[in-house]
Amino acid sequence: MTTTLGGMAVFGINGFIMCPTIAAMFIAVWHIDGTARAGATP
Repeated sequence: MTTTLGGMAVFGINGFIMCPTIAAMFIAVWHIDGTARAGATP
């Protein structure tokens, strides 16, 4: 909800779709990176 409201404040009505999509991609990449690092040897 924060990304939706923040996106609308910054980008107007386009932010309603654009910002939650960007946030979801960021969280997915963060999760994939964390999973990849968990299996790596130090």
